[in-house]
Amino acid sequence: MSMTTAPPDARPQEAVPGACAAAVVEFCLLGLRAEFQRAREAVAAGDEAEHAAAQAQIRSLLSRLGVGS
Repeated sequence: MSMTTAPPDARPQEAVPGACAAAVVEFCLLGLRAEFQRAREAVAAGDEAEHAAAQAQIRSLLSRLGVGS
């Protein structure tokens, strides 16, 4: 009986991009958490420039995740 199997390196090649994507998502989510905190603190302090900078960073991180306009 003959059995055919995928080359032994087929699965790891598929897993690496998924692992990289998961790491990017995790990085972006951690960044979003920090930037939302930064924005809250800026609003509480009345610092409009810092709030605008935090908003810009939030938009950038959401864009990396493919979310937003």
